[in-house]
Amino acid sequence: MILLNDRINYSLNAFYKLMNDTAMALGLKRSHFAVAHGMFHYENYSSAQDIAMLAKITLRTHPIFLEIVNTK
Repeated sequence: MILLNDRINYSLNAFYKLMNDTAMALGLKRSHFAVAHGMFHYENYSSAQDIAMLAKITLRTHPIFLEIVNTK
């Protein structure tokens, strides 16, 4: 299994910029990422619509994710 941090060899700030640039490229207009650990941070937010769009995109582009969420 390849971990995300093994594939992206950047500093955390560069990683957050990449996350935000990717979010904008995907059309996620109500999201901003400031941390990767998932804990609360004032500058880290996302709308339910953006999360739904991200899930839809992920299911279409990463077949392994579709397999995982369909596993009983």
